[in-house]
Amino acid sequence: VGKKEFEIAPISLFVPLKTVEERASTPDDRHPDQAIDAEDIAEIAAEIHWEADLRGHHIQGLDHMTELVGNIRAGRIDPEGRPEVVRDGPAWAQLSGHNGLGHPAGLLAAATAAEKAGGAGIAVIGVKDSADIFLVGYYAEMIARAGFAAVITTNVPPHVHPFGGAGAVLGTNPIAFAFPTAGENPLVFDMATSVVAASHIRQAAYDGIPIPAGIGVGPDGKPSTDARTVEKGSIGSMAGHRGSGLALYLGLLSGPLVGAATGKALDSWLGRDVAHKGLGHFMLAVDPGIFGDA
Repeated sequence: VGKKEFEIAPISLFVPLKTVEERASTPDDRHPDQAIDAEDIAEIAAEIHWEADLRGHHIQGLDHMTELVGNIRAGRIDPEGRPEVVRDGPAWAQLSGHNGLGHPAGLLAAATAAEKAGGAGIAVIGVKDSADIFLVGYYAEMIARAGFAAVITTNVPPHVHPFGGAGAVLGTNPIAFAFPTAGENPLVFDMATSVVAASHIRQAAYDGIPIPAGIGVGPDGKPSTDARTVEKGSIGSMAGHRGSGLALYLGLLSGPLVGAATGKALDSWLGRDVAHKGLGHFMLAVDPGIFGDA
């Protein structure tokens, strides 16, 4: 990074492009419900971040590898954790990520959603004890490519202040929608519920690049265009009170509803000395055929 205050302990991560490309397949081919080893887990994570970079969405790309290693070293992620369906019914399932990387939990949840929607016409999946799944639209696209409409949301640590407030109590809590189409590719929409995603602030802070006015505040609650100051403070909600309400709803949907935490209960992910809680995810898959031909 070139600036002393952002130096980190040296970490070597090498993911051959060939390895990532060999794992590439159509998204609905993947169903990680069998035993997977540490190398599989690393390749799954690398592939998803690499896909983000290939799509030009670098805030969800391989830039996150250092963060993942840091969370493993800090004990927030268990590299031995594997996702598992712990409870289910014909049209629903609850998964535990067992505190492992979020990527395989996201893949298993999406595959389970598509499988159950294929039988019941609709499926709702909740994931607890997980970590960040990052590119939320990736999993929605998986479900849509299998022929189902998808809605996915996830909760993340608090980086966002609610409308009229200044303290970080909400996550950027993204949501993604995806719909199958008559063409080759589905329609996919993926967004954060904050003015900008937190990773935009993180990347601007690397080199001290100013951010536009109106995006965030410092820890004193005063507006700032300094990314490092906003990192210590909070980001605003998108669309004022509308964004705050949506972020709150999505945080509850992918938090307490599925057996996970939300809001300030996730402060340990920010390095704060509080009891550690895993992240949660919520997925919905709907077979368009249950409503007849369009």
